[in-house]
Amino acid sequence: STVSVCPIEEVAPAITRPMWFQLYVLKDRGFMRNALERAKAAGVTTLVFTVDMPTPGARYRDAHSGMSGPNASLRRMLQA
Repeated sequence: STVSVCPIEEVAPAITRPMWFQLYVLKDRGFMRNALERAKAAGVTTLVFTVDMPTPGARYRDAHSGMSGPNASLRRMLQA
């Protein structure tokens, strides 16, 4: 998952079945691009694109570290 506590590089070696990755739409497209590149390099075969996050939860730790979702609107999410 984009918001996982464990890096995909640490999880991937323990996976014995096809691996999928959950991507959340974030403001930082560079971060998202890097996450997708890392997922691909780790052997991910399925991408789960999460679009049901119209209003991000109060994730204070993520906000403090600069990780936050986009301004929520269906139009903005579909344009991403």
